[in-house]
Amino acid sequence: MNHLYRVVPKEDWVEAERCGRVPRCQADKRRGRVHLNELKDVELVANRWFSVEEEPVVLEIDVSGVAEYLKWEERTEEPLGIWPNLYVECVLVENVVRVFALDSVPEDKSAVSFRIGKALSKESVF
Repeated sequence: MNHLYRVVPKEDWVEAERCGRVPRCQADKRRGRVHLNELKDVELVANRWFSVEEEPVVLEIDVSGVAEYLKWEERTEEPLGIWPNLYVECVLVENVVRVFALDSVPEDKSAVSFRIGKALSKESVF
């Protein structure tokens, strides 16, 4: 598997475009790694940890050049399972293959859920 995914707030992606690297979130800083996802888990992660106000996007990341730093590890908290973690300081923008929108879909009057949307050009993210 050469491509994995990372959900980030739009603001983090804008910063990444400026400085060339995707910043770690606070949880990843505490744990000393970058949490990644398989495609099947992207919407779960977005719906569990992100808000509409953050305008999250999905980064498709080519991990083939950093495979030696990738570990599949069991989570000890919900959601359980085996998840990919990348033991590097940051993900370089040059490893981001595509960026996808996360569309917020109303579920009822008080709730929305995220669904993966269309691929974005870098210009359309701003």
